[in-house]
Amino acid sequence: MNSMKQILILVVLILPLIGYSQYSKDSIDIKCEQCMSLDSNSSTNSMVSCVGIAQEEWTIKMNKYYRLLSDSLSGESVKLLYHTQEVWLNYKKAQISYLISFYHSDMIGGNHLERSVEIKNLIRERALDLKIQYDNFKEE
Repeated sequence: MNSMKQILILVVLILPLIGYSQYSKDSIDIKCEQCMSLDSNSSTNSMVSCVGIAQEEWTIKMNKYYRLLSDSLSGESVKLLYHTQEVWLNYKKAQISYLISFYHSDMIGGNHLERSVEIKNLIRERALDLKIQYDNFKEE
């Protein structure tokens, strides 16, 4: 079981590096990794819980930068940001439905941890995109 835990942690640590290497490691990622590495969190359900907490924190960060950006923009830009966020939320919902189906139906046995990590990374990417846009706007 210890070997399986190490493999799962390795997969969880490598996936974000592959897809999101342009971003520095955030405190949310560090807390998630620390949570997953605890001996008391060696079960898949415990690790999924750690990732779920990170998903919630990334959602909070995404909403924070969405609000900051929308408060900073004017007129047409705010309308377009609102529309873009609405489209992204619909995309997120569809992507989550797909991942649930894929990991339950097509990947026999579940793979709940991998699904949770992919969902977390989806939200993480949007949060970081909004943060970059806000930071760029503030610099001008």
